[in-house]
Amino acid sequence: MKPEPAHPPAPAPATLSATSLRQQAEAALRARHPQSDVPRDASPETLHVILHELQVHQIELEMQNDELRRSQVALEAARSEYFELYELAPVGYCTVDAAGRIQRANLTLANLLGVTRSALLHQPLPRFLPGGDADTYHVQTQAALAGQRPESCQVRLNRAEGPPAWVHLVIHPVLDHEGQPVCHLALTDITEVKQAQRKVQESEHAYHVLTDSVREAIVTTGPDGRIRSWNESAVRLFGYAPAEAIGQPLG
Repeated sequence: MKPEPAHPPAPAPATLSATSLRQQAEAALRARHPQSDVPRDASPETLHVILHELQVHQIELEMQNDELRRSQVALEAARSEYFELYELAPVGYCTVDAAGRIQRANLTLANLLGVTRSALLHQPLPRFLPGGDADTYHVQTQAALAGQRPESCQVRLNRAEGPPAWVHLVIHPVLDHEGQPVCHLALTDITEVKQAQRKVQESEHAYHVLTDSVREAIVTTGPDGRIRSWNESAVRLFGYAPAEAIGQPLG
């Protein structure tokens, strides 16, 4: 007689007949008690106990499968949320090692630079910074790593096409899963802000040139009544330099 396998394959629970279920119950008992065999004349009580255990085991498997499906759904939801929060964030994100090499980067940063993400990976970040800005980045990164605190600065990024983009760069020093120092970088595009500031400065310069070219004294004040501008004719008329007059009450 051939020996019975230690763990006979179990048919699908939904298709078990009374005969096959009895056979499975007998096989289960033999697997648990290899030194004995299920007698053909086993009592109904014994078979009932075995059947009960098999049914409980079946329900346990169904519950485990349900939990596994829920875990898979939760994992897919987490992946989708990660993609939206990291990859499509309005801020460029990347992680660099202690040598400044980019370990990972999101799509926003790649789009800001006008390159593919694969072109960023394993490249030193200073490669995308003009000379003076690369020095600023290096100084701030070393300060962040040495002090283990966030540091920030404003630098330019050389894009594949067009003029450089201005970004506000925040450097967060952390340790990776191997205990090695790395930096998480957040880069916010402030190019439009810089352009607006430059236009304001140009307008202010043009205003001062215009007011200084007239003979009349021109003085402007703010809502608080304090002097905000003081042209050259006002200097000649009142005898006070702009540094002495600006900020003082007009009265």
